[in-house]
Amino acid sequence: MSTTPDVIGWNTYYGWYKGNANQFGEFMDQMHSETPNIKSLISEYGAGGDGRLHSLLPEQFDFSIEWQQQYHESYLKQIFDRKFIAGAAVWNFIDFNAASRQESMPHINNKGLLYNNRTPKDVYFLYQAWLLKNPMIHIARRDWPIRKGIQLSANDRFVVQPIKIYSNLEKVELFQNGKSLGVQNTNKGVALWNIPFVNGKNFLFAKGVNDNNSYQDGMEINFEIVPLLLNQIKNKSFELAVNVGSNCFFIDPINNVTWFPDQAYKLGGFGYIGGEIYRSSETRIGHQSEVNLTRNVPLYQTFRFGLTDYKFDVVDGEYEVELHFSDLENKAQKSIYDVNDKEENTKEISTFNVAINDDKVLEDFSPAIQYGGLNAIVKSFVVTSKNAKGLAISFEKDKGNTLLNAIKIRRLN
Repeated sequence: MSTTPDVIGWNTYYGWYKGNANQFGEFMDQMHSETPNIKSLISEYGAGGDGRLHSLLPEQFDFSIEWQQQYHESYLKQIFDRKFIAGAAVWNFIDFNAASRQESMPHINNKGLLYNNRTPKDVYFLYQAWLLKNPMIHIARRDWPIRKGIQLSANDRFVVQPIKIYSNLEKVELFQNGKSLGVQNTNKGVALWNIPFVNGKNFLFAKGVNDNNSYQDGMEINFEIVPLLLNQIKNKSFELAVNVGSNCFFIDPINNVTWFPDQAYKLGGFGYIGGEIYRSSETRIGHQSEVNLTRNVPLYQTFRFGLTDYKFDVVDGEYEVELHFSDLENKAQKSIYDVNDKEENTKEISTFNVAINDDKVLEDFSPAIQYGGLNAIVKSFVVTSKNAKGLAISFEKDKGNTLLNAIKIRRLN
């Protein structure tokens, strides 16, 4: 490396486009050991965050708000731990339009700390926790105020999910519906609680003290508990939507439908049998090519292939079953902005049959051949569940692989 300049700027995306976030610090240490007299600036770093995507198990390049938070939490610590780093610039402060970009929000670079309407994402307040001298406290869940969860056990009256608080105060106390959940020390600007959410309204109130002055923040989260056993649900307006092949909740902001993360089938519940989550590379779930004919692009960028069944052990009744498909058809494209070294791998064009409760509803079905690659396809069927058999959607391969991007069931009567 050249020793001519006094300062070197590094554009680095470990933990996003490639590698893992900890490799950022390892890389900077190596560069500093080779040129100890040159100051370093981090001229670009960032990770995408789509406010419609949330995950309890976030992973690299899933565009969930939670991964973006973890990424910045890691980078800030590594930057401040290295005195030889003179400064750093997040890419980018605000989401912005980018004509050639695809990913979860086509034509928008969503690495911003703020949305493109200038509303702060929760991660924006992490930077306040690190950089502001004035005391601050923020419940980091404005990006996800309407939530759902599935019971862990059939008789549970609550569902536990995490809540994060960003603050530069030493200690923070959190309350749920007026009851204290205890005091925690903040660590690098972060405090984390596991909250027993109840059905309906959950008012969260956080407070801390500095120099005998109290600082506080409050917000309401509306939570819906979905029973573990679907045959316990007697509600005739029951609806369940699943983001197949993804670990993310996807929230459609237009109709407020929450699509649950994919899960393996267990007796009494719902889920897939067989198949694999599609990954364009070892560290990337789904693909990043734009999908046409839908506003809900992320639903169609992830999918499960090779599955044999998707089951819902619902009560007897009449249901509408929606099946969502989009085939890559070998048309996945690499964005000019993507610094990852590997091209996406695509699968052979697929043709398969689909049956619901043994009645064939799609025969020799090929999303790519019949509708074109990278187009969103929705197929709806009205079916009857009887004799306590629930709904069983079966997939039979002809060529390539069976695949499913999303599925929604809705009880009609």
